[in-house]
Amino acid sequence: MDPTSMHANAAGDAVGWTKEFYSRSRERWGPSGILPHHRERAASITRLCGPGSKRILELGAGAGGAAAALADLGHSVTAVDIAPPSVVFARELAREPRPGALDVLEVDFFTIQFDGRFDVVAYWNGFGIGTDADQRRLLLRIAHEWLTPGGSLLLDVFFPLPWMRIAGQQKRIETDNAGVFLQTSDFDPIGCRFLDCWSCEGEDRVYAQSIRCYTPADLLLLLEGTGLHIRYAEVDGQAFTPDDTWTEDLSARFTDAWSYLVQLEITKGSPP
Repeated sequence: MDPTSMHANAAGDAVGWTKEFYSRSRERWGPSGILPHHRERAASITRLCGPGSKRILELGAGAGGAAAALADLGHSVTAVDIAPPSVVFARELAREPRPGALDVLEVDFFTIQFDGRFDVVAYWNGFGIGTDADQRRLLLRIAHEWLTPGGSLLLDVFFPLPWMRIAGQQKRIETDNAGVFLQTSDFDPIGCRFLDCWSCEGEDRVYAQSIRCYTPADLLLLLEGTGLHIRYAEVDGQAFTPDDTWTEDLSARFTDAWSYLVQLEITKGSPP
C-alpha cells in the first residue's frame, strides 16, 4: 500500500490493513519467545489487579510472549490475534507445559463472541487501530460483554509527542534471516496518528501501520458513554490522574513516553 494513502485508509478501516501488516512484521522478526518486558506485563496483573489465578483475555497477543508469561503465573489465558504467523508462534508456546492454561485463537476481536467473562482484559501495544468510533465499539464490548463486575482492563495508550519528534526519520535495519528493511516514520497532526512504514530494501512495496494517539484528556473524552472509567494510570512508572496539576517531572516523563498505561474498570450503575 502507498504510505500516503495509509493516512486516508487506516483510520476508516480498523481491520483491513492489520492482518497483512502484522503478518509481514511477524514473518520478518520470527518468534519472540518470552522476553523481559513480557514478564513485566504479566507481573503488572498481580501488581494492579491483586494476587490469585485469574481468567484473562489478551487482545492482539502477537507471538504470545506475554500470554505465556501470564500462564507461567498460573492464570487461565485466552490470547487472540489476527495474524496467522503470530498465532503459529503463540501456539508453539501454548504447547509447552505451564502452571496455568493458554488458549490461542486466530480471530478478529471486533466480531468474536466469547463464552463467559474475564477477570482481566489486556491490550498491550496496539490500542488505536481504526477510528475513535472503532475504539468506543471495542471498549463497549469489553465493558458490556467480556469484563466481569470488578474486573480490570489494562490498556497501553500511545502518546503523541515522541511520535511527532521522529516524523520524517528513516532507519535502515539489517536482520539475520529476512534481509535489509527501511523503516520510515511519519505523523498525521490532524488525526493525531503515527504512521510506521516498512519496505524491503530495493522493493517498492510498502507495509504500514497507522495508530491513533491519545493524550489523557483525549482518553477521558473517548471513554464517555462506554461504561468504563480510569481507576489507575501511570507513565514511565509514575502514577498520575488525568486531572493532576502540571509538574516539571510529570511533564518530562510524558515528553519521552511513547505510551502510558491505564487500568479501567466498569463504572457503577452502568447497564450490563
